[in-house]
Amino acid sequence: MNTNPPEKLLSRLEVEKLSTLPQILLKLMQACNNPEVNFDQLASLIRKDAALSSKIMNVANSPAYLQWGKVDNLNRLLVVLGLSTIKTIAITSSVMQFFSQFAPHREAYLKRFWYSSLRCAYTARALARLISYEFPEEAYLAGLLHKLGQLILLDNLADEYVALLEKSDDPLALAEAEREVYGITHAELGAWLIDQWQADDFIGDAVRFQDEPTEMVLDAHPLVQLLHLASKFDNLKPYDPEVAYRTADTLFGLAQPVIEDLVKEVDEEVEKAAKALNIAIDPSEAIPPLPGETGEDATKAIQVDKERLELARMVRNMALLDGTSQTLRQAKGLEETLLAVQHNVNILFGIGGTLFFLIDEEKNALCGETLPGQNPQLDRLCVPLERGRSIISEALLERRLECTFSAKEKPLSVIDRQVIRLTGKEGLLVVPLIGEDKPLGAMILGVQRATYTMFTAQSGLLEVFSREAAAYLEKSIRETEALEEVRAEDQSEFTLRARKVVHEANNPLGIINNYLHILGSKLGDDHPASKDLQIIKEEIERVGRILLRLPDEFQKQSAPQGKKGPVDIQQLIRGVVTLFERSLFATHGIRADLDLDRNMPPIVTHRDRLKQVLINLIKNAVEALPKGGQLQIGARDNVNVNGEPFVEITVADNGPGMPKDIIENIFTPVTSTKGGGHSGLGLTIARNLVNELGGSISCRTGSSGTVFQILVPRVTSTEAGNP
Repeated sequence: MNTNPPEKLLSRLEVEKLSTLPQILLKLMQACNNPEVNFDQLASLIRKDAALSSKIMNVANSPAYLQWGKVDNLNRLLVVLGLSTIKTIAITSSVMQFFSQFAPHREAYLKRFWYSSLRCAYTARALARLISYEFPEEAYLAGLLHKLGQLILLDNLADEYVALLEKSDDPLALAEAEREVYGITHAELGAWLIDQWQADDFIGDAVRFQDEPTEMVLDAHPLVQLLHLASKFDNLKPYDPEVAYRTADTLFGLAQPVIEDLVKEVDEEVEKAAKALNIAIDPSEAIPPLPGETGEDATKAIQVDKERLELARMVRNMALLDGTSQTLRQAKGLEETLLAVQHNVNILFGIGGTLFFLIDEEKNALCGETLPGQNPQLDRLCVPLERGRSIISEALLERRLECTFSAKEKPLSVIDRQVIRLTGKEGLLVVPLIGEDKPLGAMILGVQRATYTMFTAQSGLLEVFSREAAAYLEKSIRETEALEEVRAEDQSEFTLRARKVVHEANNPLGIINNYLHILGSKLGDDHPASKDLQIIKEEIERVGRILLRLPDEFQKQSAPQGKKGPVDIQQLIRGVVTLFERSLFATHGIRADLDLDRNMPPIVTHRDRLKQVLINLIKNAVEALPKGGQLQIGARDNVNVNGEPFVEITVADNGPGMPKDIIENIFTPVTSTKGGGHSGLGLTIARNLVNELGGSISCRTGSSGTVFQILVPRVTSTEAGNP
């Protein structure tokens, strides 16, 4: 039997919006605002509320926490999440509720719901301990969530559902009415939501079958039996104690006096909890009547309410984003930033295991980025940035949300179906991540067809959140690039110092070697010590050769060692220029013009080595230019040298040029035109890297400026044998 909610009902629900009594929220917010709040204080409040507990359970059973295995104990759930996440969930829930309407009749039912849930939780746990059930806290959690479906309906369809509640005097009549109106009972709706959390336990089944006839649960799992019995003692509606006592005897052989004592203890515990939270609850208290406006006044009131709710939704979204941005601000590096985004998606929208595809400029494609706990196969997936190839690339190129369940459904490509399989859901919701001046990638949310419709109401919040996530992601990428640049500069500086040390060490070694030669001449070849002198001389020469190799060894370490692959020269040059625009170009007042061959295909070479060459040449030019100077960087395809095809890259400046003695030793680290502290080491590294690429580098200079020419072998992917 299919007990999934009908799509028509789901389109009216926001299942992540669950209400908590204002008294509990007030206590919770006060605790969160206390800098000395501890874990136990928050936990004691959360344990008393079904809505907060359900949010905790949802997050803790997400893929991000899979390494903890099955988590069915509420205390352990809180330990797994940690204090920071608990506070975030608490604040998020408070903000959501603050901007929700609370009509008097709705709040009265919310009070009754809280009372019923807490009473059932205490009863289930007491029964579990009485029959020695292995997991009493699991029974407590099942009791706390036994009317989760009612809370969903009460939050989303308040007036309509309250009217239904008032017409139904017993669970069977209510279930029949719910199925007629909604196509599903509140027990089935609550169990469905619990199943969405993918918890490896029988809590969902216990909630689903709580109202089944007793004879139908005789052989069911003990947790199902426990909740079935605990729900019989719900005194919000008149109930027959005799039925409850017979059920206790049938299922567990418990006598009436034992159950009476247990119920009395439970009532005392609930009353104590309510008193501590300043919640006045009387099961016999009358429910305020539903509002009864009619005619024109009702129409005006509805319009005002719509406008007020829309404004409240906007303010709520701003407050929610402000709360979640704290984890994004604290993230360091690309992986931490993506994990923070993933974490906040789970808290805000109830979706765990978000996947990410980031742009690879060399491949002109979106490539998967595997995070801890995810399938490593994601790293091997790449989606070309071309229209019509994938819903993932389509979302980024069109800069809009795309979903496999949209109205314009069409056959999905294999790559889309592979990604769906990795999410473990029925479809994908693709959210583009757009930076300040360029697209960065896409955020992939796995969604079920039955729950997709709720995202239409959340699309505004999702788009705003995606912009904030993209801003922090772009910041992380820039910081990573800057760190790599600093690291390269440090390595170059280290190599320069090594060359200076080698030069200084070679001078005394040369003098020692000369004196050994003189001493050997004076002693003559027949002297007994001549052989010893020869050995000393040879060892000194060997030390000299070792020292001469040291700078080259450091240089090899500083040169990136990446593998060859297709490199888009245009994108590479533009990326390097962008790197300098906000740093050296801005501080030196330099203007850079690009003259690039648009028809140039990608060539197979070492991208990072070629990038290092460009960085060194541009830095050298900028530091030699006066303020306000100009650079021109060009690239041409199919330059023929001795019958061989090359790609030409030029870096030209309009500086004063270089003297003849400098140009003669331009690629030797001895002299520089950049002033004190420089030795032209960057050009030496550039020459060596170009040699390793199989190309050549040359320089010409004059009064109108200096031009460096790089020739790199033109080998396309096809010629290299790559697909």
